[in-house]
Amino acid sequence: MEKIVSRDGTPIAYQRSGIGAPLVLVHGTSGTFQTWAQILPLLERKFTVYAIDRRGRGESGDSAGPYAMEREAQDVAAVVDAIGERSICLVIPTALSAPWRPPSSLPASIG
Repeated sequence: MEKIVSRDGTPIAYQRSGIGAPLVLVHGTSGTFQTWAQILPLLERKFTVYAIDRRGRGESGDSAGPYAMEREAQDVAAVVDAIGERSICLVIPTALSAPWRPPSSLPASIG
């Protein structure tokens, strides 16, 4: 597992595997990056997969303050920024899609 630091200082873990265009996978509420284990071998054939452990789950840290969906969106943005590509594929749960704003380094069409 690799880690980056989100905007509020929380360490966010992700597993990188495969070769190809970047694909960021964000699991649902009660999962971890291992949620994707069964489909990962297929995705790795065409993509460099970044499977995130969401804040407070798996190997990612958690913040001391109250929970905020916006922080989770910032966590995803931090991983996307760390990838450093102009174009990515992003798979996120519906609940996280509302506060999602693409990082300034990416075209607005990604949001």
